[in-house]
Amino acid sequence: MHDMILLDGCTDSAPGKILSEVLGHMAGIVGSFRVDKRPGHVDMEGYSIVRDLVKKSFNSKRGQVEIEALVGNLVNNPFVRSKPSGAKVIVLIPEDLYAYNRGQPTNWVHGSYFNHYAREVVVISAARFYSGNVFDPIHFKHVMAHELGHMYNATSRGRRHTYESLGTHCANDCIMQQDLEVRSGKERAHDLHRRGVTFCNNCKREMVRLHRRP
Repeated sequence: MHDMILLDGCTDSAPGKILSEVLGHMAGIVGSFRVDKRPGHVDMEGYSIVRDLVKKSFNSKRGQVEIEALVGNLVNNPFVRSKPSGAKVIVLIPEDLYAYNRGQPTNWVHGSYFNHYAREVVVISAARFYSGNVFDPIHFKHVMAHELGHMYNATSRGRRHTYESLGTHCANDCIMQQDLEVRSGKERAHDLHRRGVTFCNNCKREMVRLHRRP
């Protein structure tokens, strides 16, 4: 059983409901999850924690949240520190993210995976998955699964058919390819969805090998 802490700071339930679908798919690969709350449902404690993290990590000059600062504040949060060290964390926020990137900031990021002080964390912003008020569940599902693939070592170093581009990614027809452009990434997400493609066999085998539990 994989322990997962969910902190959902979104008022819209759609991102959480898609997360639930992705966790169901991942469970078929790495084994069952024990999530501390039900994705897509109201959780005022988690919501309040995320609002505090956003407040502490917000760059008012950019109008964005710095993802590294958010993760640093997250691992020091009393609620998170009270949880078992092996429990992984997923954070959903509605605000736009950027990465400080060692003084060379990126303009924005959908989200990312971190292993910070031995706490494994995925942070996803829902901000750029809306066109007007319409949410794109397919693209969101793609990005969420991609980051959880990193969390569960789908493209571990030394594995065949991988390449280095902002981390290790998969060279196969797979959700673990790297998206370098918003448009191409969104189009590829919808194409993979249409064809029923998620993780390639290489990525699945690696996650099973490293993480599958009875």
